[in-house]
Amino acid sequence: MQASPTSIVGKEIDIYVGILSPNQRVRTWTPVGMPFDERRGVLNEGIVPYAQKYVPQNGFRLSQVKLESICVIFNSDDPIGHYSWFVWLIQSGKPLNNPQNWIGLASLPFFLFE
Repeated sequence: MQASPTSIVGKEIDIYVGILSPNQRVRTWTPVGMPFDERRGVLNEGIVPYAQKYVPQNGFRLSQVKLESICVIFNSDDPIGHYSWFVWLIQSGKPLNNPQNWIGLASLPFFLFE
């Protein structure tokens, strides 16, 4: 995801990165690291920020925020069907449920099948 350089440069933003599954289950990443690979983020149930009070200097690229991989390993509990990977940019400290607080939004659909 990229955002316009002039729209967010120097402004604090909160960043959410996650997936929405066919059964409406939402999971988001945090860059906590895992015991077997400290460069890989952790996928959490619910909505938690990937980064808070991040201040972009030259527009926005997710790769500039953290140097960790974002991946998910699907298991038999995950339903077959249409998923969406998303990135939300929100005014820092503001609630997600008010669209006026949104600075940017990107979504990428993908399909999980057997």
